[in-house]
Amino acid sequence: MIISVFVLPAFFLVLLILELFPCSLLKLAPKALTTLFEKVPDGVLVLDKHLLIVDMNPAARQILSLNNDSIGKPVGEVLGSWPELIRLLEKALQCQRIELRRNTPEPCCWLELTFLPLQEDGGQLQGQIIIMRDITARKLAERKLQQNEERYRLLLENANEAIMVIQDGQLKFFNPMTMKLLGYTEEFVQSIPFLEFIHSKDRPFMAKKLAKVLDEKSELETNAFKIITKSGKIKWVEASGVFIEWERQPAALVFANDITQRKLNEEKLEYLSMHDPLTGLYNRAFFEEEMKRLSGSREYPITIISADVDGLKLINDTMGHAKGDQLLQACAGVLRKSLRSSDILARVGGDEFAALLPRTDEKAGKEIVKRIGSYSEIHNQKHNDLPLSISVGAATAGNAEVPLHEVYINADYLMYSNKLRNKNKVRSYTIDMLLNALAERDFIAGGHAQRLSRMCLTIAEKLELPKTQLINLAMLAQVHDLGKIGVPDSILFKEGTLTEEEWEIMRQHPEKGYRLALTSPDLAEFADLILKHHENWDGSGYPLGIKGKEIPIECRIFALVDAFDSMTTDRPYRKAISEKEALKELKKYSGTRFDPEIVNLFLSIMQEQDR
Repeated sequence: MIISVFVLPAFFLVLLILELFPCSLLKLAPKALTTLFEKVPDGVLVLDKHLLIVDMNPAARQILSLNNDSIGKPVGEVLGSWPELIRLLEKALQCQRIELRRNTPEPCCWLELTFLPLQEDGGQLQGQIIIMRDITARKLAERKLQQNEERYRLLLENANEAIMVIQDGQLKFFNPMTMKLLGYTEEFVQSIPFLEFIHSKDRPFMAKKLAKVLDEKSELETNAFKIITKSGKIKWVEASGVFIEWERQPAALVFANDITQRKLNEEKLEYLSMHDPLTGLYNRAFFEEEMKRLSGSREYPITIISADVDGLKLINDTMGHAKGDQLLQACAGVLRKSLRSSDILARVGGDEFAALLPRTDEKAGKEIVKRIGSYSEIHNQKHNDLPLSISVGAATAGNAEVPLHEVYINADYLMYSNKLRNKNKVRSYTIDMLLNALAERDFIAGGHAQRLSRMCLTIAEKLELPKTQLINLAMLAQVHDLGKIGVPDSILFKEGTLTEEEWEIMRQHPEKGYRLALTSPDLAEFADLILKHHENWDGSGYPLGIKGKEIPIECRIFALVDAFDSMTTDRPYRKAISEKEALKELKKYSGTRFDPEIVNLFLSIMQEQDR
């Protein structure tokens, strides 16, 4: 420890005392020495060999809060509240310096004490001189510094950002978050140059930035770059910093945050701003921007293709939007295969697609349209459960004099013309697909439709109905449940009793089947029968609530036959009952659910078959 200049006079005083002791200091010292003893800022306490207080200067009296009455008294009596000092005095046989804290409420609580034992030539202890200095202010400053250091340590260790000092390319200091960010141990981080952790593409850029901070003693402006962690994972980091001196040498204090998730979100938002999330194709906004970019460019001739998925609304309404989405994705796949990687393909509407084909003349455009048709056929061969029909139109701008937005309008017009020409074909195609899907559903499996058709025709022949109605009955047996295509399987095959909400959905299937049939020229004439096949004789049926002979004869026959077949075959929600029990049920509801005349006729037919 460095001794202050204020201590030096006390040491000269001690040398004098060694010559004059045991005489009283104040009686024998020259006037100058007396002045020095009185004025020195350090306290001086003189003790004899019995540890009696021989003398003290004003500074000592002030530090120890003593008066002149203490002269001649034992130091232990005077400083009884300071037992630690008394113990040290008794053992102080050589010069030493210590720091002690007094248990006192007074401001002066920390002292630096220098013990100077006075010995004669024989080595016997003749007394003690204690030089004391108030170091309370220093101690308080040290404590505050220590507290600040502890706070800074806690801040560094618990900071949510990596904090590091970079000097001579190495990490001279770093907090725990730095190791967490990089994924390496402390020893490894210290052994590798900082730039080695940065991705090779960003390394030159960051090396230049750090060099500028050191050369110009400037700030490191906020920069984003990639790092490579121990696991090989790439992370995005955002860093800023300032120039500092670290151990008297230039360095950069850098603060870094992991912004990987933010970057991923930004990239996702950027992607979504330009792409359709369902198909992964570009969206309409991007397509229109590309049209503007290509207008007047050197990419002519430019062909634009407009494409539309046929029957999408019908699929959505009957089979659900999930199936419709599958159809859109299938269309996107076919178009993507048909075009070149340099072409710009976008989904520009619900069921509409468009493509920009730079450097493509009219002939090449027609070839691509043919290719779309070929790939559609290949798709349908593999996916006959959800076949795809695409209406396509193509128009070409031979040079920049033809505005591309007009070319797009022409392509769209040609596409709609193609759709109108194939309208009936497409609807029939879609209805066939729905009927195929219907045939695969369990509720008409096991010969249900064939049994209904056979029994209905038997009754119709007994009633001597005309041939047209026989045909109607046969077709109604096949397509009466067309509307159930839109009923979820969770309701259709539910084993327990349906809730009121589920029944409400189930009761909608005659109307859905009616609307579907109207869209097909082949089924339109049977739409009314599909609508009314769940009406009851007494008007308690649905969806219209008509009764008696307001209900077509075909529907009255079908209702009875359908009920009989339903009761005598297993269903998800119940087991089948015997024909005998089923016939009892028909009698029970004769005149309410069923036409009494038809019930009686059916009973007689069944009796004839039993003979």
